[in-house]
Amino acid sequence: MSDIYHVTPDPKGGWRVMKQGAQRASKHTNTKAEALAAAKELTENQNARMRVHNKDGAFAAKPATQKQTNEKKVAKRAACKAKGAVRNDRKKKAEVKRK
Repeated sequence: MSDIYHVTPDPKGGWRVMKQGAQRASKHTNTKAEALAAAKELTENQNARMRVHNKDGAFAAKPATQKQTNEKKVAKRAACKAKGAVRNDRKKKAEVKRK
């Protein structure tokens, strides 16, 4: 199981990036954008996941790391290539019907 880093508001002000289960923050920043950038760097370097919280502490939308996004794209392309023959046949049949 990969590590999870949480981007959360700090009660003392600013934002912090904490590894799940850790006692101390890995990074403390003044803005959420800076915290997101720091967490993104940590997650990509360590093949970890990131969870972002809103100011009220609730989970925000789940961002994907670049590696996860690329893996999804590769898998989708492979699936499309496998289905490509079927799609091409359908296109050819549709073109024949139009003529």
